[in-house]
Amino acid sequence: MTSLVPLLMVCVAMLFSAAPPTPPAVTLVYDADVVITPDSGWVEAQVTLRYPVPADDAHGVALLLNHGLTIRALGGARVRAHTLRPSEFSPSWNQLDVAFADAVLPGDTVAITLSYAGRPVMPDDGINRITPAWVELGIDSQWFPLVSTFAQDITGEVRLALPEAWTVVGSGAVSFENGRHVLRNHVAQVDVALIASPSLQRVRSASTEVYHRSMPNASVQAVLDVAAGCVQRLNHQFGAHAPFPVARLVLAERDGPGYARKNYIVLSTVNVDAVEALQQFICHEVAHYWTRSPGSFSPDHWMSEAFAEYAAAMVVREQYGAEAFARLRARWDDTESAAVWTPTSTQRPSYQSMYRRAPALLAQLEERLGEARFSQVITRYMVDGITSTAALLELVTSIGGAETADWFRTALAA
Repeated sequence: MTSLVPLLMVCVAMLFSAAPPTPPAVTLVYDADVVITPDSGWVEAQVTLRYPVPADDAHGVALLLNHGLTIRALGGARVRAHTLRPSEFSPSWNQLDVAFADAVLPGDTVAITLSYAGRPVMPDDGINRITPAWVELGIDSQWFPLVSTFAQDITGEVRLALPEAWTVVGSGAVSFENGRHVLRNHVAQVDVALIASPSLQRVRSASTEVYHRSMPNASVQAVLDVAAGCVQRLNHQFGAHAPFPVARLVLAERDGPGYARKNYIVLSTVNVDAVEALQQFICHEVAHYWTRSPGSFSPDHWMSEAFAEYAAAMVVREQYGAEAFARLRARWDDTESAAVWTPTSTQRPSYQSMYRRAPALLAQLEERLGEARFSQVITRYMVDGITSTAALLELVTSIGGAETADWFRTALAA
């Protein structure tokens, strides 16, 4: 994934009971009606968040929202109060601290209802925008309220008011019902990300859809073929218990980075002649369907990016051979970066550490373990949903022995 991360919602639970509280639900569920006015950039929303109360904090939840959006109302049967203050993460965001009633317990679900309106102040990322011909929204604009930890998976439904002739694309299925584009997302994500335009065209295969406005047919087909190949190869290795759904790719035809939300992938500038690089990028984003981040700012977040990068490199190696893999390896090795992870780390590693240094160490780990045992490590990482480096080191110990795990621990900290 390239970008930030999470938030969502919750319903009501019992005030008290003789039985112990049930464990918190994994996913926050949202239900929203949103009006977007492309000509003016105006947004109005009515949102219900069904928030699963965690074990470590039943007092409330902090939400993030763009500071160009004004809260009109906020409530809920088990919401006691709320306050608004500038976010420490970005000057264009506000933090909305929601306090729960005293009777709320860990494991409960709390329904938070809020309405807001305004013109979001867009980040300088070349991505988020509302224009008469193109709407692109995601986590970096905080146009939709998200939990401030960036570690809360969310699913739900958004009913979006835009002209019927527009096409809306996100990670979920989209239909047009009762005058609204309905985006239903059953794949747990970190945010509500979407693109909408009146001029999008679609090309599809059995496993993949590619959306674009004016790309040459040959280029679109090349992207479709590469993406379908990535889905097939990675699904074969990692998808036995959680198969990859339909991949939706958008060729945004703009400057700015690409990014992904599980099965929703956005590419900006595309050079279809650089097939190895295109496959590396798309397979990296497809691999994120199985990676599980503990939160974008967590010191353990390196695993999500490094394993996605390495899984993609393995596909490149299979498709184009050892020389192609060696070129990737040289790019990883030709960098200086700080430690990837130490037992006392408290912050997310640098870009270079996650995308260069860490994959280089995974390559060394594969050399020590051999291809078969390393395949076990990366498959277990993906399938088991490992989110801590400590758990990964236990996995390496169980497959490769304590000596190899000790080497890897030391290498991560070097």
